[in-house]
Amino acid sequence: MQTMKLLITASAAVPAVAVVKGTGHHVASVGHHALLKRAKLATRTSSVDRPSGVHYGDSVCPCIGFDNLQGETMVQLDHHGQMEDVSFPADLGARCEAWDEDTAPACKDGEEAGYCSQKWCYVDPCRCDIDILPKVSVYNSEATYRGKPLFFSYATCGGKDQFTKKVPQLGNPKCRCIGFDGVSGSTEITFMGGGKGEYPADLGATCQSWDKSRHPDCGGDQPEAWCKANWCYVDPCECDLPGDLVPKISAYLPDATFTGKNLYYSYETCGSADTWTTKYNVDACVNQDTENECAQHSRCAWNNNRCLGIELVNHPLCKQAKKEFVNKLFQSGTAALGVFVPTVLLTVMLMASAGDA
Repeated sequence: MQTMKLLITASAAVPAVAVVKGTGHHVASVGHHALLKRAKLATRTSSVDRPSGVHYGDSVCPCIGFDNLQGETMVQLDHHGQMEDVSFPADLGARCEAWDEDTAPACKDGEEAGYCSQKWCYVDPCRCDIDILPKVSVYNSEATYRGKPLFFSYATCGGKDQFTKKVPQLGNPKCRCIGFDGVSGSTEITFMGGGKGEYPADLGATCQSWDKSRHPDCGGDQPEAWCKANWCYVDPCECDLPGDLVPKISAYLPDATFTGKNLYYSYETCGSADTWTTKYNVDACVNQDTENECAQHSRCAWNNNRCLGIELVNHPLCKQAKKEFVNKLFQSGTAALGVFVPTVLLTVMLMASAGDA
């Protein structure tokens, strides 16, 4: 990412002007259009003059920044190899707006019609609980918000990110994928029965159909459904899936760990049904139907009439996840594997879980 310099000048008679040099996630040029915009900015005085229906993003991922500021932000961006001045309002990114429409040269020339009309705003990544994660802004790469780089989001404004070249899918907001995306290299996996497959080094870092054309059983014209299903690795202590669903310990990398815990995977967080575990991961904890069977697996533990990965039962960092899981069972009146559990028993389970805290 190109280094950017920020210069702010102000006087009593002229609104503040920020000059930024670098590469932006959108581009624009200065000229007749910019001069007209500056004239409009000079006449804007308060929110009373603003049109109705101003949108500040999703309530779980609100826009940040100061709205209704007078002045402008000047950004120098690379466009077709030439540095050009871009004039934006001083409150750039503070609300949901198609900031690039009629501003970016590519938008005016019809080169990038896709993203030009899409609304976006700046957001706090630590307060953004929507499916599509925000991205680091390259408009103001040196700017920070609460000590963090500046992030922007189309999704919180109901827009579609047609600017970012690759938008990784990182799972349900309450059960994000883990790992390093984009790592070069490969990982060889040995499967049950002796078959082998070569996978990318960033295996499981994002929601993808990782087994398609890689798993030895996924060849042929009609591969099984799980071959095309999306999955990723997750942190079991930070994975709140719907109903009684839980992540499972990986059979691909049985010796791998994440922050000292076994490596877990989930299809459900990626929106796919898990049709693989029952048939191909027979040693998975969730496949052990009795307490005796569960006890024969060192990485499993019996809890609440169900066999789970040991971290979900005993790891200190997973206590809150365990309480929330038992609470969901209590509220629904059902246990794992579709077995009905009387309300009295569920009450005892919930009290036992609370006692572990």
